[in-house]
Amino acid sequence: YDPRFTKFLHISASNKSKMSINANTISCFVEDKQGNIWIGTDGGGINFWNRKENTFSYFTADANNHNHLTNNKVLAMMIDQENTLWVGMWDGGINRFKIIDNKLILTKRYEQLIPNVESSSSIFKIYQSRNGSIWIGTWKHGLFLYDKAQDNFTQYPRKDKKVTIYPPSNNQSESLRLLFNENIMNLDEDNIGQVWISTESSGVYMIDNQGNTIHYAYDKSIKNSYSNT
Repeated sequence: YDPRFTKFLHISASNKSKMSINANTISCFVEDKQGNIWIGTDGGGINFWNRKENTFSYFTADANNHNHLTNNKVLAMMIDQENTLWVGMWDGGINRFKIIDNKLILTKRYEQLIPNVESSSSIFKIYQSRNGSIWIGTWKHGLFLYDKAQDNFTQYPRKDKKVTIYPPSNNQSESLRLLFNENIMNLDEDNIGQVWISTESSGVYMIDNQGNTIHYAYDKSIKNSYSNT
């Protein structure tokens, strides 16, 4: 969108111009401190728009170079408070990069969030809350919290914390099982720091500031139940 002319500019893939992206399936965006835009694509890796020069460049996978992306199916990105770019991929886990002079320097690859479980490598959402916590939403394996001290990931909800279900239910273990195996569609934080998680088929979860979980499930027999639409 160009506010000077109050109109939208349509940018599509072209092999002939630095003014174009390299793939048309766009999954995510993130803006850095300089106002540049990093664009995640499904098939074209990361496209970088340099605001000052108004040009695009590309960061893609290279089987012969371990310092590149694991693959080009980028579904999630986030720049954290330390100016590190986190990149989540379909079947590629997470890559972490430092941003230096508009270039990406690989600092770490996480091939799977659960060790030796290959299916825990598809990442749909990466979110950093105001307190610095980094949450990861996955396909088929639910929600994870990054542990910076251990440099690994903990699956949530934690079994040592309280789980409350609405409408009321005594089946806490089933609520945990659902989230552990869910597809996470989105993550966000409210104004008091609680993290909200939307899922593909198990309703909404909320994790409070003490790490306890509330599961809002759909029950068609209850009038004030969470809606499934």
